Amino acid sequence: MVEQATIISILGIIVPSLSAILSIIYATYRIGKRFGEIDERFKRIDDRFNEVDKRFEELKRYVDSRFNDLKSYVDYRVDRLGRAFSSYQEFFIEYLSIKGVVSEQEATRLKNEATRLFTLATANPFTKEEGIS
Repeated sequence: MVEQATIISILGIIVPSLSAILSIIYATYRIGKRFGEIDERFKRIDDRFNEVDKRFEELKRYVDSRFNDLKSYVDYRVDRLGRAFSSYQEFFIEYLSIKGVVSEQEATRLKNEATRLFTLATANPFTKEEGIS
């Protein structure tokens, strides 16, 4: 009979322990499954962010290309305007020289200075960071 009582005692300890172990295993399985679902959701979110990043890159390339076109146009127009103004200055200085208001030496010096200022003004084009307003 002692053996039977011992077996019942042992079973009394083992059965609740097995029940607790099975509960832990089931809880671990459920938690693992939930983490798997959470990982899948994060993966979908990452995929969306990657799509958004790609779209932003496309838009950035488009804006950069449009800015470069605009920059080229503005540079061309500024250069053309500068040349027209420089030509006007040379004409006016020649006119003043012919009228005797300034000497030929002064006229040459004034034209050289006008050319230097034109070169200085057009040598520093706009950058994207400076903006065009």
